[in-house]
Amino acid sequence: MGKYFADIHEGPDSQMGNKPETVKDTEEIIAIKRNLESLVDPNERYDALLPLSKALIFQLRYKSALKFLDQAVELLPSRPEALRMRAIRRLYTLDTKGSLEDFFKLRAIDYEDVSYQIGLGYFFSAQYEKSMKEMEICYDLANKEMKIAAMYWQAIAARRCGGKATLLEKFTDDYDCGHHTSYKAGCSLLVGHTTVEELKNLADKEESDLEYAMLSYPLHEVGVKPLEDIVKRDSFWIGFAYVAAWNDLHYEGRGRS
Repeated sequence: MGKYFADIHEGPDSQMGNKPETVKDTEEIIAIKRNLESLVDPNERYDALLPLSKALIFQLRYKSALKFLDQAVELLPSRPEALRMRAIRRLYTLDTKGSLEDFFKLRAIDYEDVSYQIGLGYFFSAQYEKSMKEMEICYDLANKEMKIAAMYWQAIAARRCGGKATLLEKFTDDYDCGHHTSYKAGCSLLVGHTTVEELKNLADKEESDLEYAMLSYPLHEVGVKPLEDIVKRDSFWIGFAYVAAWNDLHYEGRGRS
């Protein structure tokens, strides 16, 4: 998996759950930590904390990285880099309260659009009406790949709170979704264009665990796929559909905070 994360990496039980991390520091991480000990200037320490955090993140050691990102944000709260890195890793570790706080700070300093991430933060904390509103904002600002993602999450949120999936009304069978074909397949089920059996067959044939979770999560929503079937395929657990399934199974969809 070296393109996205290290071959030896942490899994969901330590990052979303409470099991201890077992992956060890690389030589790169050891060297950065050693150099960090001698740095006093806030800017120099901040600039060293970022690559240290990135190296830990590459091992999917998000909780370890968060400790150093906390230091960086405390050192220079006006700089957005560490805040952005912390916000998304808080989301992946289901610290939904902390993640939302960080993303709202980023929104306040006019950083890049974070409505999708805020929408997921609300979704992972079972605030479905708020999630739907953020996904609508995201749709209006997003490219085609993110539009279909916003549509997917808003549709599931709507089912859970009894709201109206306004974005799903824009769905057509020839909707241009870019590479997000699994999100499109999920939307097709939720809008009634694809049958449960058709999507289940597609999911069961899927070799990629990332895509499998995206295809299967809407099936769980209609009572077909057990959450256990989704979370046991964890070779790419950092996909948001996988995180959502793990959250539902272990925290009743409400996150850790």
